[in-house]
Amino acid sequence: MEIEQLATLKHSLTSEERLQFDTQMASLRKKPAIALILSLFFGAFGIDRFYVGHTGLGVAKLLTLGGLGFWALVDLFLIMGAARQQNMATAHAIHASLLHMRAGSAR
Repeated sequence: MEIEQLATLKHSLTSEERLQFDTQMASLRKKPAIALILSLFFGAFGIDRFYVGHTGLGVAKLLTLGGLGFWALVDLFLIMGAARQQNMATAHAIHASLLHMRAGSAR
């Protein structure tokens, strides 16, 4: 699903913009497997949520020690999806930025 959505976003870009898109995504992409590993070992401290960009949730998990372990356990099943959602949000932001730059240079 993620690959199809990325392909749809990239379809409207020029070849130079696609290269910029791929470069930015490569540097900003969050790997779901890394998020899972962080959740497994450091989930009670919120490190997994910090990794995927959910700072508020990371602080809450840190202060409650992962909801006394319960929240940390639940996040083992949710964190990979959170990483994928963050990646799609990043992709949409990069896409919008590239289109905005194109519109600005056309003037």
